Amino acid sequence: RTRFGDDLVLQHYSKPRGVRQLVMLGAGMDARAYRLQLPELKIFEVDLPILFQDKEPLLKLQQTDFDPRQPTIWLLEGLMMYLTDREAAQTLRRIGALSAQSSVVFFDAISASYVRQRIVVGGAPFLGGSDHYGHWLHELASFSSTQVWDFASLRVDRWNQRLSKDWARTLSPAELYGRNVVLFVESHKV
Repeated sequence: RTRFGDDLVLQHYSKPRGVRQLVMLGAGMDARAYRLQLPELKIFEVDLPILFQDKEPLLKLQQTDFDPRQPTIWLLEGLMMYLTDREAAQTLRRIGALSAQSSVVFFDAISASYVRQRIVVGGAPFLGGSDHYGHWLHELASFSSTQVWDFASLRVDRWNQRLSKDWARTLSPAELYGRNVVLFVESHKV
């Protein structure tokens, strides 16, 4: 997912009138800001304890030089499965409210049935998953173009040093229903 996130940032940064804001929710010890070295990119890191400490934690971005009128890349790597459905919906709603047209969001997640497996990583249980991320992003955040991939269908393209989604196809909620699937979700506010 790190490579996928890096490639997404580089792709949208490199476009004419490219995105110049990156928000990483649940950033932890991520070193992307140092690794990518994109001089015009403003990076905002919001870690998990801060994320749900207050009622409106993403509004803290408004106390910085974050500009909600500018397109933003949102990366939620390793976060969504640790949020309840209610917390995930609140987070997507806030992202939508803070996102201008041409913004993009990426996160990894799990299907709804996967939650019943009671997975715990490092003492933290997976709390939420959905088969309807495309619907959630459209309804809650006004992101209109969403792709949901089965992580297992993505391939490492060693020649081009990237994670390739060329052979992957978007999965529908019906295809996810009842299956334990790790997902990559990318959505654009068109």
